[in-house]
Amino acid sequence: MSHYKKALFIILNLLLLSVLLYSNNYSNIIFYIVAHQDDWQLFVGDLAYEDIMSDSSKVVFIYTTAGESNLGESYWRAREKGCIESIRFIKGMYSFSGSDVEYYGQDTIKNHIISYYKYANTSSYFLRIPNNRLSDIENGISHYTVDNTSIFQNWDDLYSTIYDLINTETSQINDIQIFSHEPDPELNPSSHIDHRVTGRLTLQIKDSINCNVLLFKDYTTYSSYNSNLPVNLDMFSIMNKAGLFLSYDKKVYDECQHCTTCEPLGYHYTQWLFRTYISRELFSDSSEVIQNNKLNIVPNQYILYQNYPNPFNQKTVLSFDLNNESKVLLTIYAPNGKLIETIENRILPKGHYNYSWYPNDISSGIYFYKLRVNNSYTVKKCILLK
Repeated sequence: MSHYKKALFIILNLLLLSVLLYSNNYSNIIFYIVAHQDDWQLFVGDLAYEDIMSDSSKVVFIYTTAGESNLGESYWRAREKGCIESIRFIKGMYSFSGSDVEYYGQDTIKNHIISYYKYANTSSYFLRIPNNRLSDIENGISHYTVDNTSIFQNWDDLYSTIYDLINTETSQINDIQIFSHEPDPELNPSSHIDHRVTGRLTLQIKDSINCNVLLFKDYTTYSSYNSNLPVNLDMFSIMNKAGLFLSYDKKVYDECQHCTTCEPLGYHYTQWLFRTYISRELFSDSSEVIQNNKLNIVPNQYILYQNYPNPFNQKTVLSFDLNNESKVLLTIYAPNGKLIETIENRILPKGHYNYSWYPNDISSGIYFYKLRVNNSYTVKKCILLK
């Protein structure tokens, strides 16, 4: 191939890549700002799963530390590959209508070289600050990243870097939501120091960005307090959360023969596959709700009705009432937890709603429809007979 043809081939591929990357019009963006590479999978994996599966949502993961970098480069790099594998697990289970472009690279933000991974509607950024050193930076002590490509001089340096990163990702998207660690020790006892500092960093960012923030419970040593938190996830959420965490763990083991679930505290880690607890939700208007629970059903917030007819053959109607303007996600699942179809995913005003579902390409059996309203949900069963 001549040099001219090679250059033309490269240009055409770059143009195609640009089209694929910028063709999506997202209605909202969700950030998961976490300390370690397995935090979102363990503590809010079921929520991230639904966000990633939504065509209209852009999902961005920001990891402030390199995890247990004291165990060596092979381990922290394996953990980064593990969290990428969790995203691949979600995207690979079912067909996705967005871009399938997958690529790695580096961005320079505030003179810091930040490694990233992007795939379809997701982006992942790795700041690679050494484990247990965020509090030093908070107190004005500078630290190099574990790969020695950058140095964070102080708290303002770290804050402004993440702030600029968020502004870059949110370009022309006004509906912004951030998940992060609950930093308040009274609401989240026994949390890791890096979790708490990352949570405090997120709260400072909220003061500068018009967004909603959800702070979740986590743990280090599975304290007696957290062990009293009851199981609160449905079957589908447990299956999805377990699948994406185990895909992370397997990738880490394949890369460096370290198994998280085989650690002395591995059993306690896996208990969070059955639980997700949001401690506080902070709204863009500065109001705050202390939930101290997962997706609580708020009395009189909404009503989900039984589908009609049921059983049904070619068509059934799914109905619900909203008592306030709310963010609504209406989905259909198979008994094995597979997402069959997303019926609705947007903000709706107060009112009564009817949606007709035509299950064209699936077999007879039991299916489940799930209505998520803001941070509450209800699941009901329906029966398809063909």
